[in-house]
Parts: sequence; C-alpha cells; structure tokens
Amino acid sequence: MPITFRVLDKHRILLATFSGVINDEQVIRFWTEFYESDLWKPEYDEISDLREASVEAVTMEGVSKLASIAGQYTANINVVHRTAIIAPEDLTFGLSRFYEAISSQTPEVIMVFRDPASAVEWLGRDETLLTEIG
Repeated sequence: MPITFRVLDKHRILLATFSGVINDEQVIRFWTEFYESDLWKPEYDEISDLREASVEAVTMEGVSKLASIAGQYTANINVVHRTAIIAPEDLTFGLSRFYEAISSQTPEVIMVFRDPASAVEWLGRDETLLTEIG
C-alpha cells in the first residue's frame, strides 16, 4: 500500500507516509479507516510525509472530500490538533496548501512545509524526531 501509518508515542506524533502513485480513493479510504480505528489520537500531532508520493492522480475534488471527512471527525475534539504536511514538490505542495486553506474552519491546524526539519520545528519537537521520519 502506498500509505503507511505509525504511532510515535515517544514524540506524541501520528506519522502517515505516502509513497508511489496515490489517488483520491486510496487517500479517502486510508483516512476514513484511520479515523475509525483505535490509532486515532486527537491529542497527538500529526505529520503527513508526501516526499515520496506521486500525486498526479489526486484531484481537487478528492482533496475537498478528504477535508470534509477530516472535518467531520475532528469537529468535536477538545484539543488543538496540529498537522504538518511535508510536500517538497510543487504539485504536492500546491494540493497540500489547498487542503490547508479549505480546512481552516476546523479544529485541525495545518501547515505545509517543503522539508522535515521545518515541520518538526513548527510542531515544537526535538530533532530526534527527524531520525524517526527519515
């Protein structure tokens, strides 16, 4: 599967890693299953690492649907949930910024970065997290 997930309890981080060609259906299915699982911990911050992803098959409609789904699952959380998206490529960065913009009315605070170090710094985690995410 081009999307893998790890819980990094030491850092209180949920890490989603995307690789290869991904499409709307995969992304929506992955996040829906994740939010419905025991792995979803709203009190943990999140990193979505898209450095190895090819997103040509992801559409604006798919990103909008994902934002809607995420909004439904995060609507009633009582903590600030921060998501750092690592997206160095222009297309991936642009789609991620679109997701950030349309998610601005949810409790999830999203920022998009081109490199992991900036994402880790924004989340306020120490540099040892960089070795965990590669």
